[in-house]
Amino acid sequence: MAAKTREDTLSRRRAHWDILSPSSRSAPEKKTPGAHFVLVYDEPVARGRLIAGVLASVAIVYGASTAGLYYAMVQPPERFGAIMSHVPMPAMIVLPFQPLWMSARGGSLQAGATAPDFTLPRLDHSSTVTLSETLRERPVALIFGSYT
Repeated sequence: MAAKTREDTLSRRRAHWDILSPSSRSAPEKKTPGAHFVLVYDEPVARGRLIAGVLASVAIVYGASTAGLYYAMVQPPERFGAIMSHVPMPAMIVLPFQPLWMSARGGSLQAGATAPDFTLPRLDHSSTVTLSETLRERPVALIFGSYT
């Protein structure tokens, strides 16, 4: 009686059973009276399927998170800032932030290329300055960088 109880306990703990037809029996069998199929427990297969399922889920979440981050990066700066204020810092460590940023914000200009025309207000807001008009009058050097 104790052996049967232990066997029942072990069978309840098993996570996965495959139903095999009698012609495909290759593992130890557990016979069921009057059944046409045999229940066979294959622990390595069950563990492998569990690991594969977990890895697939992690890959899907990682891919979706990366795509969401890239989508946020191609938004205008105000929208990007609003989205990124809700992203936790560990996500910035795990996701490929720098390659996505270079792709999303890299632009198509190369060093030495002609700058696109633009108009900006003067510091005192008295008028505007257009690059093409200023370039006709004198040479212009555009310098972009951080001065902090």
